Formats: sequence, C-alpha cells, structure tokens
Amino acid sequence: MSSPTEPNNPTAIASKNAQKPMSDQSILWGMPLHFWDVWGVRLLIGSAIAGALTVLVTFASAYILYRVADEAQANLKRTSDAHALELRNQQGETAKANERAAQAEARAEEAKLALWKASQPRHLDTEIFLQKLKEGPPTRVQVLYIPQCTDCLWLGQFIASFLTTGGWTAGISSLGEQHRTFKAQVGEIPLPMSVRAYPSGVTILATGISQEARDRNKSIDALFSALWASFPSAVHLAEDPKLPSDILRVVVAPRE
Repeated sequence: MSSPTEPNNPTAIASKNAQKPMSDQSILWGMPLHFWDVWGVRLLIGSAIAGALTVLVTFASAYILYRVADEAQANLKRTSDAHALELRNQQGETAKANERAAQAEARAEEAKLALWKASQPRHLDTEIFLQKLKEGPPTRVQVLYIPQCTDCLWLGQFIASFLTTGGWTAGISSLGEQHRTFKAQVGEIPLPMSVRAYPSGVTILATGISQEARDRNKSIDALFSALWASFPSAVHLAEDPKLPSDILRVVVAPRE
C-alpha cells in the first residue's frame, strides 16, 4: 500500500493542486479561468446596467411618444374646433347672404308688380262708384283729360260712362287752350293747373266748395264720395269761380 507522501498517491496530488493558484490550474482560449471569471461578472453587471438603461430609454420613449400623441390630439382638436367655428361662421354668412338675396328678390318682385300696375290703366270700382253716386242728385259733369297722359283718356271715358249709367249727364273732351281759366304770370305751369285743378290725380271742380256751397249742391259731395271710395289714386276738390253753378268739372291728370 502506498504512503500518502508518495508521488503517485491521488490524495497527495489533489492536496498539492489545491495549494496552487487558480492561474496555474487551467487555460481557456489562451487566458486563465480567473480572467474569464472576472470578465464574465463584469459583462453580467454591464448587461444588467444596459438592461436598466434600455428600460429607462424605453420608458422615456414611450412617455415622449405619449406626450407627442397627446399634443397632436390637442392640436387636432383645436384645429377641428377652429374649422367647425369657421364652418359655422361661413354657414351663418351664407344664411345671411341667402336671406339678403331672398329679400332682394322679393323687392324686385314687388318693384316688378308695382311697375306692372303702373303700366295698367287706372280704373274705378264701379259697384262702389254707382252706390255712392246715389247720395246726391244727378247733375251735369264735364270730364276733361290731359292729352299727353297715357291713361287719362281711358279713365276719363270710364268716369263719364258710369256717370251716365248712374243717371248723370256727362261729356268728355281733351283739355285745351279754350278751357283755360287761369294763366301764370311767370313761366309755365302744368296744364291741369290752367283750369285750377291739381297737377296729378283726379280733381273735382265746382263754383264753390265751402260747406255752405256743398250744402246747397249735394252733388259735389256725392261725386267726391263716389270717386274717393272707388278710385285707388288721389282725388282732390277745388273751386273755379268762373265755372257755371250747374256744372261740375272732373279733370283727369297723370298719376302721382
């Protein structure tokens, strides 16, 4: 049996190897195991630090992206709100423009209607005219019309015709120089005023138009009432002292 101190004793060999430094024990890839052990620990620590940095960077990136997305969403909302406000303003302006256009169109239609009415001959409401005419006794009426007027002849004939229908005596003629009862001292005056009538509308002339004169001649108020109630335009009452007392004169002048 071998002695513990003998060279080939396994126990002695293990004890001897345990007493050697690790650097003298083994070589890996040309370097002692101690070298690789140290660098393994360093790399592990480095990996842990790199992992922590990766986590921090990932968290920072996620936070930055979150804030970017939040700000982008806020900007989008502000832009959307601004566009919505602008759209509402545009819709409001469009509505106002449409309203103005509708009003302008309505005014144009009214103007067109007024122009059409103005181009139509004036006329009486004959039923009302004949009814009011009965309020006074029939008398003689001289109807004069302005020849330069577009519808004066038409209206004069209308009045004369329905005066006759109402039992009055009426004649019609164009107002001329022979009818003048008043001459201007300076310059020219409208033709109706030459017979003391108003320059526009329809004028009833009598010798006198005071209350006393009208009480004596009920035909004045009857004729005035008949024209006033049945005629849409102006009706005037005037006096001409040179006119015979048994005659009323109706002067048909242009529209107002």
